[in-house]
Amino acid sequence: MKKIIILSLSVFLFTSLSFAQNIEISDNTLNIIKEDFNSSENEFPILTTIDNYFIVDNGDYLLSRNNTESEYAILANTTNLVSDFRLRTSIRLGPSSDKRSSAGIILKAQQKDNRAIIIEINRKSEYRIKELQFDQTYKFLIGKMSDRGWVKSNLLKGEDEYNSIEVRCEKNVYDLYVNNSFLTSFFVPNFKEGKMGIFISPNCKARIAYYYLDAIEVNTVNHIEEQQSDKKLINLTNKISQLESENIVLQNNNDRLSADITKLTKELSSGIRTEDFESLSMENTSLNSEVNKLKSSLESVKSELDKGEKMIREFSDVRTELSTKITVSEKENSSLSSKISEIKNKIKSLETSKKELTTEVKNLNTTSSSLKSKISKLNSDIERLKNSSSEKLTTSEKNLNNKISSLTKEKKVLTAKLNTEEASHKKTKDKLKITTTDKTSEITKLSDKLVTLQRKLKVINARINNSENLKSSVDALKKELSKKDASIATLVEKINKLDSEINTLQNNNNKLVNAVKLKNTEVSNLKFTIEERDEKIEKMKKVFIYKGFDENGIDSEKVKTTRTNAPKPKVITNKNEIYSVQIAVYGNKINMAQFDGLSDVFFVESEYETFLYMSGQFTNPNEATVHKIKLIKKGYKDAFVVQLNNK
Repeated sequence: MKKIIILSLSVFLFTSLSFAQNIEISDNTLNIIKEDFNSSENEFPILTTIDNYFIVDNGDYLLSRNNTESEYAILANTTNLVSDFRLRTSIRLGPSSDKRSSAGIILKAQQKDNRAIIIEINRKSEYRIKELQFDQTYKFLIGKMSDRGWVKSNLLKGEDEYNSIEVRCEKNVYDLYVNNSFLTSFFVPNFKEGKMGIFISPNCKARIAYYYLDAIEVNTVNHIEEQQSDKKLINLTNKISQLESENIVLQNNNDRLSADITKLTKELSSGIRTEDFESLSMENTSLNSEVNKLKSSLESVKSELDKGEKMIREFSDVRTELSTKITVSEKENSSLSSKISEIKNKIKSLETSKKELTTEVKNLNTTSSSLKSKISKLNSDIERLKNSSSEKLTTSEKNLNNKISSLTKEKKVLTAKLNTEEASHKKTKDKLKITTTDKTSEITKLSDKLVTLQRKLKVINARINNSENLKSSVDALKKELSKKDASIATLVEKINKLDSEINTLQNNNNKLVNAVKLKNTEVSNLKFTIEERDEKIEKMKKVFIYKGFDENGIDSEKVKTTRTNAPKPKVITNKNEIYSVQIAVYGNKINMAQFDGLSDVFFVESEYETFLYMSGQFTNPNEATVHKIKLIKKGYKDAFVVQLNNK
C-alpha cells in the first residue's frame, strides 16, 4: 500500500540545540540482546527468498532486499518489551541503484496496531526519524517535506563504511549518537514500551556488525500495565510535572538568594566586601533567566499537549469511522451472502414447483383428453339414439296411418257397396255385416297395436328426455373442462414466469461461474509465476557464492561485462588428469582486467549457465594446492582446487 507521508514539526521533537538531554546510563542495567552474528543461531531470522536474502556472513548480518516496491521490518526474536533502554549497533550500506536506499533500527514496535519509531540512514550521509502511525502512514519527526524528512549530517559516513549508532531512552526522551558523537534528541510520548528490530528499504544492501540492547531498569522488562485511553499522554504529563517541580525549586532558590542579597546589602552598608554581593546578584539574574526559560518551555509544552490531545481525538474519530465502515461492509457482505443462499434455495424450490406443476399439467391434459373422448362418445350415442328413434316412430306412424287410411277408405267403399246392394242383395248385406264386423275387430286390433306403439313412443320419448339430461351433464362437463382449461392457462403463464425467473437466475449463476473461472485462471497464473520464481530461487541458491558487495575485493556494481574482451573457453589437450584453482563465479562473461596481476586465467561454462573462472593448470593436486595458497595471500580468500574433466 502506498503510504502517505505526513510532515509534522511539533514540540514532541527537540533538537540538540533546544532540548539536548544527555541521558546518563546507570549500572543498574539488564542485557536483553547481545548479538555479534558469529553463529547461525541468533536473535534475527535467516531468510533466502526471492525478495529477501538475510544470512549470517563473516561475522555480519548480511541484508539484501531485492524487492523494489516495498520496505521490510525485521523484529528481534526476544519476547521482552522494553521501555527505558540503551541500543547500540553498527550499519554499513552497500551499492544500490537507488541513491537514497536506506537501513536503520526500529524502536518500541507495537505489534497490536503496527506502530513504531524508525531511525534510518542512507548512502548520502543523511538520516531520518519517522513515526509509523495507526493508519500505516509515516509522520516525519525531523526534516522538510521537500526532502522527505532527510537531514544531512557531517557525522555520518558514506557508502561501504560502518556507522555506529547508539540510542538512549529514558521516560520517552531519546538521545541519538552517531559514531560516538551526540547528534540529536527527540521526545515521542505515545510509546510506553515495545519490541526492537531492524529496518531495510526497497532495493537495498546492508551489513549489521553487532546489535546490543540493554534495559536501563530491571523492573521495566516484561512488565504489564493497564491500557487506558490516556496512555499516550502519561509521559508528557510527567514531564510537565517535573518542569513544574523544577520551577518551584528555582523560585525557592530565587527567594533564598533575594534574602541573602538583602542581608548582604545590610552587611555592605556596614563596610563588608562587595565581591560576594556582585556574585550573588549575577547568580540571581542567571537563575531568573533560567526560571523564565522554564516557564516559556512549560507553556509551550502545555500548548503542544492540547494539540496532541486534539490530534489523538481526531485520529480516534477517524479510526472509529473506519471501523464503522468496515462493520457496515462486513454486514453488507453477510447480507449478500444470505441473499445468494436465499436465491439458490428459491431456485431449487422453483425447480421443484415447476416439476410438480408440469406433472399436474400432464395429469390435467390426460383428464381433459379422457373427458373429451367421453363427451364425443356421448354425443355420438345421443345422435344415434335420436336418429334411430325418430326413424322408427316415423315409419310406424306412417304404416299405421296408411293402414288406417286404407281401412277407412275400404270401409267407405264397403259401406257404399253395402248401401247400394242392401236393397238388392239382402244376402249380400248379411255377408257385408259379417265382413264389417270382421273389419271392425281388425280395426280394434289395429287400434290396440296403435296404442302399443304409442306406449313404445312414450318410452322412446322418455329415453330422449334422458338423453337431454345427459346433454345437460355434458354441458356441465364442458363448463368444468373450460374452467380446467383456464386453470391450465394460468398454470402455463405461471410456468412461463418461473422459466423467465429461472433463466435470469441461471444467467446470474453463469456470470458467477465465469467470474469463478476467471479467478481460477488468475490463481493458476499466479501458481505458474510462483513455480517459475521457485525455480529461479533454486538456481540462485546454487550460484549465490558472491554474496554482497566486498567479496574477494571486487565491487559487484563495478564489474563490467563485454563480449569483445572476454576470452574463449580454454580447451585442455592433456590426456592426464588436470587440476586448477577456482577463484570466482559470475552470471556473465567479464573483462579479464578484473584479475589484474594473475596470469593463465581462463573460464569454464557450468551446467547452470554460469562462468567459473580458473587460474593455472596442473597435473598434480599438490602443485594446485601450492598455487591456491598463493592466490589466498593475494586476496582470493574463497579460492579452492578443482579437478577438470578432459572431454
